[in-house]
Amino acid sequence: PDFYKDNLRGHFLDYPFWLRSVAAHPSKVYPGRKWVFWQYSGSGLSQGVNGKIDLNVFYGSVADWQNWVAGKKSWERVAGLR
Repeated sequence: PDFYKDNLRGHFLDYPFWLRSVAAHPSKVYPGRKWVFWQYSGSGLSQGVNGKIDLNVFYGSVADWQNWVAGKKSWERVAGLR
């Protein structure tokens, strides 16, 4: 079973999409789907953290990130949501 394919594909397209794809780039796993966050590893390492952690990337610039955190809508343009 694939929850995305079975339940989400084609729905909620105007909402930020945080996807998990550790085996391939999102364009391969979710073709045509705009995304804002991508979890590309579930076993990453980072200084100051004991053990393995999720590693994620934000689709946008530092300014887009700051706008997203502040709840501003301008970041949606970069992610292709508007």
